[in-house]
Amino acid sequence: MNPLIPIAQMLNDAGVATLGQNLFINMMPISVTNGILLRNPINGTKIDHELKGHYNTEFKVIVRTTNYETGYKLMKKVFKLLTLDNHFVEGMHIKQCYPDNEPIEYPISEGNTLELASDFKIAFSEIT
Repeated sequence: MNPLIPIAQMLNDAGVATLGQNLFINMMPISVTNGILLRNPINGTKIDHELKGHYNTEFKVIVRTTNYETGYKLMKKVFKLLTLDNHFVEGMHIKQCYPDNEPIEYPISEGNTLELASDFKIAFSEIT
């Protein structure tokens, strides 16, 4: 199960960003100058064969913007919306979700955009 799909839908439904326009999962087009990218861990989500359907993993939120103030405001909205305890959404019981670090600032790109990134921890179970 990919937890990023319902999480992206939550951000979309809250009006923070729009899926496919400025909210993406695992890849954001270079043409997007203001947007949010949700990324699965590079090594995937571990499977616990003793606790079937339960996952303890992380994901990354990357905010791309043209100025720091806008980026930090957007990241604060994401922090608030994705700090969850005992939350049910689209076939998933999120036991806990929270940001693990303050945003990391990357240098301004050749396209004159900057990116802020934070890691989130998430523990969830599939609802069948």
